[in-house]
Amino acid sequence: MDSCTEEVQAISEEATTPMELKKGMSIFQDILRRADKNDDGKLSFDEFRAYFQDGVLTSDELKELFHTIDTHNTDNLDTDELCEYFSQHLGQYENVLASLEDLNMTILKAMDKTKKDYQEATHLEQFVTRFLLKETTNQLYSLQSSLECAMETTAEQTRQDRQVPSYT
Repeated sequence: MDSCTEEVQAISEEATTPMELKKGMSIFQDILRRADKNDDGKLSFDEFRAYFQDGVLTSDELKELFHTIDTHNTDNLDTDELCEYFSQHLGQYENVLASLEDLNMTILKAMDKTKKDYQEATHLEQFVTRFLLKETTNQLYSLQSSLECAMETTAEQTRQDRQVPSYT
C-alpha cells in the first residue's frame, strides 16, 4: 500500500506543477519520460524506435519520422519537438487529450481528498468511497478496452493495406 500512496503523491505533486504546454500536450512529457531510458531529458533514435515501433512502420520509416520531428537537427528529440509535430496531426484527439488531462487532475484531487478524509469517515462513508473508487476503475477499464479494440482494428487494417498492392 505504501508504494501506491507514494505513487499517487508523486503523480499528484507532478500534476500540480505549472505547465507551459498547451492543454492536452502534457502527454508528450509523459511519453518522453517513459521513452527516455537513460534519463537525459531527450530521445535518441534508439529510444524513439523502441517506444514508437508498432510493427507496421519499417525501420526506415521510423528513421524518416524521427528526422522529420527533429527540427532542431540534434539527432535527439525533446518535448517541444514532439508537441510541435504531433499537435499538427491531433484533430479530434486534441479534445480527447485535453479531457484526459482534466480527468486525471480531477481523479488525483479526489484521491488526495480521500487519503486525507478516509480514516475519519464513518464505515458507511468508507464503503461509499470504496464503491466509487471501484466504479471509477470499472469505467476506466471499459474505456481502455474500447481504445485497445480500436488500436487493434486500425493496426490490422494498416497491415492488410500494406500486403495488398494498390492498382489505380
